[in-house]
Amino acid sequence: MTKTVRRKSLAQESRAKANIGDAPTAGISERHTMRILERFWSKVDMRGPDECWPWLGASVKSYGRFYLNREMTSVPAHVLAWELENAAEFPIGLESRHTCDNPICVNPRHIVPGTHSENVRDCVERGRHPEAIKTMCVRGHEFTPANTYFFRGFRHCRKCRQIRKAKWRASST
Repeated sequence: MTKTVRRKSLAQESRAKANIGDAPTAGISERHTMRILERFWSKVDMRGPDECWPWLGASVKSYGRFYLNREMTSVPAHVLAWELENAAEFPIGLESRHTCDNPICVNPRHIVPGTHSENVRDCVERGRHPEAIKTMCVRGHEFTPANTYFFRGFRHCRKCRQIRKAKWRASST
């Protein structure tokens, strides 16, 4: 079983190397940090600056995972790449949004911090959300502008609503 931890010490170390602030190294030697960084970047297929950089290491649910130590402490590879590029910790409470829509990409230029709502909105707008790509309701009626209404943020079928109302009226008389 792997455990995910907040990566303070590695982010602090990278800030210290970039001479940003007086971040403590939290007991990580420079030699050990360099080994971790070499191991990390060896698992990245670096291409052009605007291209996707596929993660070649381990992945969980299509997102790259980087194991920091033998205790199986892992971090999301794309978040670690963003932290190393920006020499700062990824903002707490925000999610990473891939502008390239490629979950295995670790190019820091393709990673943008954002809220969960922004991430879901991106997913829907780009046609990657499971509900957004459905063209028919569960009864097989097509989702057309005339047959679709929205309630509490979800699409609903007008024909199915008519069927439900008719059943309700028949049972209440």
